[in-house]
This record gives sequence, structure tokens and C-alpha cells, in this order.
Amino acid sequence: MKRSFDLSRRAIWMSERAFPGSSINTIGMLLIFPACETGEVRRSVCRAIETAELFRLSLRENDGEAWLEDGAPLPECEEGEMLSADRAREEWERLTVTPMGGRLSRFILHPLEEGGTALAVLLHHILIDGYGMTLLAQRILDSLAGKECPPVPLLPPRP
Repeated sequence: MKRSFDLSRRAIWMSERAFPGSSINTIGMLLIFPACETGEVRRSVCRAIETAELFRLSLRENDGEAWLEDGAPLPECEEGEMLSADRAREEWERLTVTPMGGRLSRFILHPLEEGGTALAVLLHHILIDGYGMTLLAQRILDSLAGKECPPVPLLPPRP
């Protein structure tokens, strides 16, 4: 289904066109799970996002018009290198100013030398505006705790 942009998302898209590959439109978070293995965090992220329809959106463009379209495959967690917790924070700072390369989301898992896992989440504003990073973080934490992640439907397309 084709979903038109509201005015604020259209402005973000136009900014992205003016500065291709820019990271100025991203938001993210770094979560450190000191007692969780990488596989456990990966499964929790997958459960958290699989029922949130916003992660099935993709950005499409044709003849100067842009829209979001349903039906994209879910993003996969990327394998990061093993790092110390301090180095994971430094890597996070680097990622926050690195272009997204046309993607709307990235989930990067780093095993920690001290044990546990660091999860870096980067999302394009077009995707997360109106939903919120706090809600996503809570879904991931609920999933880790074994709670069910109820579906999060998209708002109906605007006429």
C-alpha cells in the first residue's frame, strides 16, 4: 500500500535529497545488556520488531514524488565485532554521524569483551517519528523478559 508523506516527513525527505546519504535525519540508541548473550538479544529484537508494522515500510521515489510503501522485508541484525563496553560507546558515537546508505533502520549487535551484548539501533526519522525510541526500547526489554509484544499497526493512510 502506498502511504503519502505528511508535511514534516516530506520536509525530511527533501532534506535527504539535498544532502544524499546524510545522517542528519537519524535517531538512535545504544543499549548495553551486561548479562545477555548476542543470540538472546537478536531473538528479542526480532520478536520486538516483527509485529511493529513500521519496520515493514520502505522509501520509494519516482519523478520527484516520494512515499512509504508497505511490505518490505524486516531488517536483520548485523553482526558487529567484539568490543569492550567503552569501545562500543565510541563506535556508537561514530555511527551517529555515519550515513545510513539509503536504509531506514539498522540494528547492530556487538558481543562485549566483559560479557554481554551491546545493541546499536539507528533509525531514519521518517520511520520512527510518531512511534518513539522509548517504545521500541520497551518492546525489546519486554521481549527479553519473555513478555509478548502486541502488534503495533500503522495509522491508516491519509486521504
